[in-house]
Amino acid sequence: MTGCTGREAHEGQMEVREDEEQRTKLEQCLELLVAAGYFRARIQGLPPFDKLVGGMAWCIESCCIDLDVDLLYHDNLTIGQKISLTERLVSVLPVLQCPHLLQPHQVQGLDAAHILPVMQWLVREALAKRAEYGSVSRAVAALHYAPYQPTPPHHAQHILHDLTTIQCGYEFVRRWSVAGGRQGGAGLAPQQRVHTTLLEYSTDHVPPANVARKAKDLQAHEEIGNTQENSAEATERQQLLRSMQQAPQHSSDHASSDARLNAMLKSAAASTPLQPHAAASLATKNTASLSEQNEALEAQLSALQLQSQQQENTLQQLQLNLQQAAHALSDTKGQLQHLKADNQHGGGVEEMKKLVEEAERIKKSEHQYKDECRQHAAKLQQNIRLLEDEMKTGSIGASPELLLLVQQERSKWAKTRDAAATAARQLALLRRAWDDVPGNAELAQYRHRLTELNDMVMSSERETQQFYTMYNTLLDSKTAMEKHLTLLNDILDNIPPSMKSVKSSTQLLAQVDAVLGGIQQNKTKACNEREHQEAEHREVT
Repeated sequence: MTGCTGREAHEGQMEVREDEEQRTKLEQCLELLVAAGYFRARIQGLPPFDKLVGGMAWCIESCCIDLDVDLLYHDNLTIGQKISLTERLVSVLPVLQCPHLLQPHQVQGLDAAHILPVMQWLVREALAKRAEYGSVSRAVAALHYAPYQPTPPHHAQHILHDLTTIQCGYEFVRRWSVAGGRQGGAGLAPQQRVHTTLLEYSTDHVPPANVARKAKDLQAHEEIGNTQENSAEATERQQLLRSMQQAPQHSSDHASSDARLNAMLKSAAASTPLQPHAAASLATKNTASLSEQNEALEAQLSALQLQSQQQENTLQQLQLNLQQAAHALSDTKGQLQHLKADNQHGGGVEEMKKLVEEAERIKKSEHQYKDECRQHAAKLQQNIRLLEDEMKTGSIGASPELLLLVQQERSKWAKTRDAAATAARQLALLRRAWDDVPGNAELAQYRHRLTELNDMVMSSERETQQFYTMYNTLLDSKTAMEKHLTLLNDILDNIPPSMKSVKSSTQLLAQVDAVLGGIQQNKTKACNEREHQEAEHREVT
């Protein structure tokens, strides 16, 4: 079998294929961010990694959740800072109860298949929180706006008109009043005013003074003074009713005022002999009301007792909890003492404290030195400005010592400025070198990503090898079939001439037998080679 390997078929060529599915999902993530309001994802010059990281940080900030993590994103972050921000973003997702899992190296490697569901969930949560807190913010703004913004005049007049209409519609209207209106009833005693008001609704009302008097003298003077008291009371009631007149109401009430007054007079006269029975009924009513109050107080007492029992149970439970807390506190104190004893035995903590104190002392000395340098530089600048002003005015033109001093100070200042520039340049170089050196976390992420890429490359190479093997097999099959067809065509072409003589037919049969023998030999060789390769494959595996 003849074949060719992938390197022989594509010698000197390398095909780089872009994953169409990854690109489509990445575009969906960016479209989600733009639709949610993160318009920075539209900028063409930014890399997709910056857009995704910035969009995730923006969505988490829009969720309005308290987190003790720095998720602020800037455009001028270095690659190390962006990777650390990615780690913080991924660590915050479980706190937000995100149902999807995501690793930092998947974000750095733009694994859109894993990023898309997380981005969909974050955008959905951000929009929901924005709608919720937007309505709350509008309500708070309206609440704070009302006290500072006065009501329009026309709206205030409308409110006053509606309030007046409601008050007039539900105004209390008297059916009867004492003759003379408000002035006529002002001269009466309070008891008489109450009595006249109650007579407006019932003619059976008994004045409180008469009830008390009858309750005391009911047994002693029941037969003797009954007639006189009844007549005096009837006379008093008739006088009060005659002194009362109907209050101004609708026009239909004026027509029947006289008839109502006569009916009230007749009913008052008829009810006059029944006053002792009314006093007895009043006493019975008072007794019934007292018994009802007693029952209500007893029910309240039982409820209070039940509540007291519940409070006692709660107090016992709290005492039990207090005892448990005291035991836990004693255990904690014991553990703290053990830890203190362990720290005293080991000197690592003391060394760390000394190192921290030394670092703080170095920082303070550095700050003091910087402040002294700034003050010294300010003084030098001030002296230089004074000397320059004096040189311009010509007041020191004739003093060579001062000119020499100025030149010396200028040279010192130039040397100091060059030294500061050199130190700043070295500091920038050191910072860049420090940023270029990856940390352990970055190396671990790079290792994870390289492992994934290696797996992808191996799978792609395996697939490509399978394609090449299939191509070589099909090519060999095609070549064999072409030879077979050529042979058959030759045989068909040679059959008619060979049938003319016996010698020609014998030669044709001999040639066919030779061809068949060669084919059988090739087949045997191919079978042997296949068995040999299968045996080698079994040994390798």
